[in-house]
Amino acid sequence: MREVAFCFGRVTLYWDTLLIALACAAGFLALWGTYGANGGKKRAFWLLVPLGLVLSLAVARTIFWYCHSEQFSSLAAALVPGSSGGFCLSGVVIGFVLAALLLRLAGLEKDTALLLDCASPALALCLALVRLSSLFSGGCRGKVPITDPRFCRLPFAAAAPGGGEYRFASFFVGALLFLVLFAVLTLLFVRRWGRRGDVFLAFLVLYSAVELVIDSTRNDASYFTFNAFISVAQILGAAAMLGVLVVFSRRSIRSGGPKLHRVLCWVAWFLGAAIAGVSEYLVQRHGNWQLGCYTLMTIGALILVFATFAVYRPVCGEKTE
Repeated sequence: MREVAFCFGRVTLYWDTLLIALACAAGFLALWGTYGANGGKKRAFWLLVPLGLVLSLAVARTIFWYCHSEQFSSLAAALVPGSSGGFCLSGVVIGFVLAALLLRLAGLEKDTALLLDCASPALALCLALVRLSSLFSGGCRGKVPITDPRFCRLPFAAAAPGGGEYRFASFFVGALLFLVLFAVLTLLFVRRWGRRGDVFLAFLVLYSAVELVIDSTRNDASYFTFNAFISVAQILGAAAMLGVLVVFSRRSIRSGGPKLHRVLCWVAWFLGAAIAGVSEYLVQRHGNWQLGCYTLMTIGALILVFATFAVYRPVCGEKTE
């Protein structure tokens, strides 16, 4: 059930839709604040706005359709504006990256690394508001009802619009964490951390770590048709974190970083992945172990983050490619 905001004849606007629209506006304003201040091209930006919006929504809905094809008569029906159903947040990031790459192919912005760095804080802000929109739709809640009156309130739990049982407020905790990422990434961008493109790589690592845990708590997570154990967000998040680890490791090798340090970081990374994987297995088999399992999963996610950044630390100060 979704909460209605306004009705204009046959046109109905919902609060979650309005908040998503606000998220898009806030994200692009934040992007212009960073991109414009660093010599960004106005023409490229104004083409990126509609292109990024269309591709992000299209990819997010396409992934959702693939995972929930039984809800739609066809892919075209899923992409029609105003159609019911949700979306996969990972698709928003993928769609925006595709838009940035298309601008590069068109020759409108060759410095894609700068564009993605500028977009990192904006994406975190946008995703925070998009995630918060679930307050008005009843989605992105925990798997187990919460009955203790002390926790039947935000930020711990929330009921679906119209009342009903309280469940863990996955959407709210996720939104808060994305706001923290917005602050961290803004600080990294202002301090010009690492090389061109490194702020965006940091965004991928931190975003993936948040999704790795939060998506596991959801009662409406999306799964690929070939796998019903690990969700789409978890698979894509783990792949993104591994990809960044490989990039940072290659830079460490080229810069003559200590081999033993890299080996220890890789061992720690796979240890973190194993902890997160075992935690996911246990929480699906033992619903009453959720607090312990998600605590362990959070520790595993933090190990993944620290191991990924640690492998790059010895050569992080080097600016040349």
